[in-house]
Amino acid sequence: MEKKYSGLSAIAKKVTVDDLGNYLLGVKNLKNGIFCYICGSNEWDLHRNPEDREKPVIVTLPLPDKEGLGVWVFYMMCKNCGGMHFINANKIASWLESKSK
Repeated sequence: MEKKYSGLSAIAKKVTVDDLGNYLLGVKNLKNGIFCYICGSNEWDLHRNPEDREKPVIVTLPLPDKEGLGVWVFYMMCKNCGGMHFINANKIASWLESKSK
């Protein structure tokens, strides 16, 4: 049985790869791109959910001493060295929600 989500979690579960890409393109950036903190590259992969290729993977970062609780993030991986950047899923969900108003 699939778990039911509400609020920003429900919106985060609906985020598509295109939504995430549009969010990242719309972020005001003073360095002309998002650069890897390890190698300096600015070429990234957004990993897709294997069960629904239109959606990015959501990773849960566990909270210490809080069993069953965690922070959801989307991630992008540097094509050159494999370094990863994490983007809070609630931030993307809030952005998407504000666009629909």
